[in-house]
Amino acid sequence: MEDSGQEPQVSIIIPTYNRAARLRACLTSVLENAPSAGTRSSEIIVVDDGSKDDTRAVVATFGPAVRYFYQQNAGPSAARNTGAREARGRYIAFFDSDDRLLPAARQRVLDFLDRHPEVGVAFTDALVEESNGQSSRAFRRDGLETFWALPHAMTPDGFRIFERDPFMRAMILDKCYLVPSISVIRRTALEQCGPFDEALIGYEEWDVFVRLAAAVPFAYLDEPAAVIEKHDSNLSGDLEKMVVSGVRVLDKLLGGAVPMPDDLEQATRQKLNAMSFDAARHAFVREDAAAARERFAAYMQRWGTTLPALAYWSGTWLPSRQVQWLRDVKARLASTR
Repeated sequence: MEDSGQEPQVSIIIPTYNRAARLRACLTSVLENAPSAGTRSSEIIVVDDGSKDDTRAVVATFGPAVRYFYQQNAGPSAARNTGAREARGRYIAFFDSDDRLLPAARQRVLDFLDRHPEVGVAFTDALVEESNGQSSRAFRRDGLETFWALPHAMTPDGFRIFERDPFMRAMILDKCYLVPSISVIRRTALEQCGPFDEALIGYEEWDVFVRLAAAVPFAYLDEPAAVIEKHDSNLSGDLEKMVVSGVRVLDKLLGGAVPMPDDLEQATRQKLNAMSFDAARHAFVREDAAAARERFAAYMQRWGTTLPALAYWSGTWLPSRQVQWLRDVKARLASTR
């Protein structure tokens, strides 16, 4: 978008790292389906997080329609924060470089936010595309019962405006319902809650969306606005980063990142207990005995010595062949039940 001096309605921020092949399709879809120039203007910002491929050359083929920024590799949170600092729009739409924007729904979201200044974040459904080309809706009724049961008010144009406190609780205790590519954030709301935590690699969106949910209402449109492609390089597939970051996010929340009544704090502590155990067990399963030993020791120091934690901790001192023998015995016993 050429600089006309006019404030864009929305800034679409695309962080990317070594995804030149996927980035071209992403940018093509955004340019085809983003709100048009003029009074309904948008700007597209690509933040290259230190790519070693031909990302710069790919972006250059789109000319002045895309603003390009390069930084040394610092992770997706840092790239999103760079884009947000450079953005000029009233709304911020973070978009992942391996996803594709669909027509229509994004403009409906922007128009809705213009009409509802009390809403800080609006998000939509998505199509999740598997490696075999098959796709399905992300917000199916089965498996998301808590989400669909959340108290809300329906607007005439089909948006659910959620009651703020129940939505925040569900985002902490159930799951993070949002990903960046289906979300539009009011710029003032993002400034109020603070930037992405650059120390997190994995679950960084959970952290920022929970902080937003504590501050502003969210709204949902049951219409896909993006195609989210599942593939081997998805960061969400790195389970080690996810389990460690999940523990850090809950620690942050309990440390005062959001205000919590006593019952929510207690429930969050229970979830942190379970996630801390899972993080330690994950290290054990992937045969990183040193990490598992350290994590189970920290778990027992914080939560108390339990028989399962002590058993796993003890197992970290065994030779790997004995650990494998115990796993085989456990598997045979389970198969006979």
